[in-house]
Amino acid sequence: MNHDLREDEVMWNRKRWIFAAGLVACGVLMAQLSAPSLAEQNESKEKPKQTVKEKDEINIRFAKAYVTLMEAELAKLNDSNRAVPGTIRPAVLEAATVALREAQDRVRLAQKNDDVPDEDIYIQGAKSELTYAEDSLRKAQAANLTFARTVSDVEITRLRAAVEVAKMRVELAGTLAGSTPLEQSLYELELLREQVQQLRIIVALLRDRN
Repeated sequence: MNHDLREDEVMWNRKRWIFAAGLVACGVLMAQLSAPSLAEQNESKEKPKQTVKEKDEINIRFAKAYVTLMEAELAKLNDSNRAVPGTIRPAVLEAATVALREAQDRVRLAQKNDDVPDEDIYIQGAKSELTYAEDSLRKAQAANLTFARTVSDVEITRLRAAVEVAKMRVELAGTLAGSTPLEQSLYELELLREQVQQLRIIVALLRDRN
């Protein structure tokens, strides 16, 4: 009986050692797989990483290229209107103008001009949105004065809500004074989220028409 127990104990210890050896072997193999090869190490030494200045220069060049694209888009819309007046609605032209302004703001942010704080650029963009929202509401109200109910009450309510949101965005942009890059990124992410939501509504309406 005791002899059988000793054999069981020996077998159990042997299994534990085999298991432990297997773990060590797996660890060594994973370390070898995760470690960069000699060729990769030499390549990393030969290919220096981009400096912060080089990355900034790339960001500036990209931002300027995007401005050029937005300028071309706006020029194309204006050209279409010159060829056939009324082809492009004023709201579309205004949206393209706002997009160009935002692209130009991105250049100033990328250049990181110390004379213009980052929050000022955000505030300028928010004020542009506010001006656009107020103009849209003013035009709608003027149209209703000329011809009653040219613009529905529901649309007037929506335009007023858009003005209030734009006012709040100016206040939010003002809170970015002294903010960290992460806080600025979160602010921009929230703007992007709102734009995506608006695009979803527009796409849904277009699909419904088809």
